[in-house]
Amino acid sequence: MANYGFLFLFSATLTAATTADTHEVKLSISTNTFSDYILKHGIVAHDEPVVQSSINVSLPHGFYAELWGSSGFNHEKNFGKEVDYTVGWTGKHVKVGVSYYDLNELFNGSQNNIITPFFDVQWKRRIGEHQTLAPFFHSDYIHVTRDSGSNSGKYVLAGVRHEWRPTARLTISEKGWLSWNRGPFGHDSGFAGRYEVGLGVNLNRNTTLFLSFSRYRFRQAQSRTETRSSSSA
Repeated sequence: MANYGFLFLFSATLTAATTADTHEVKLSISTNTFSDYILKHGIVAHDEPVVQSSINVSLPHGFYAELWGSSGFNHEKNFGKEVDYTVGWTGKHVKVGVSYYDLNELFNGSQNNIITPFFDVQWKRRIGEHQTLAPFFHSDYIHVTRDSGSNSGKYVLAGVRHEWRPTARLTISEKGWLSWNRGPFGHDSGFAGRYEVGLGVNLNRNTTLFLSFSRYRFRQAQSRTETRSSSSA
């Protein structure tokens, strides 16, 4: 039975980036703390706090590689633990790639993991001296690697992002989107909406502290993911 509800998400982000101009390579490192791990399509993967970090390497001609990890604050097997490997290409308005999600018992090929090809489209426009507006669209296909009761599914998202920089050190951002999924991970298909507002402070040239608040509204069964993670671990 489908149901409605609200979820709240808090995060703090610390990002450091260095650029080696000689080789056109950029390295970015970020660390985030979330009150819940909620997927972009509104499914609650883990309803307890998690720390999520990433290392992104931008290569010449728009290619990139990323290593992303998530971990909860306990030692139990659940969907709060995850390592993702992504390779792709970024153009002026388009981003395409493929990700491999290593879930629960990391580096254990006998369990159920996920392969996800995806693409993004974004049009960023300046609407004032210090403001930008960017409509965006995202789509991916979630393919599970083993038959463990989880199912594959499609996912699409469309929204708009607004940023305002009143000073050189301060960024105020807001983002809203509506997504639809075809029911991956044993969930019912359905829609999810999200609104996020955030405040970024540039501590120095390579470090930014970002605080955000998100509100979700969804219409889909949300109670199956943690049960599924216990059976697949």
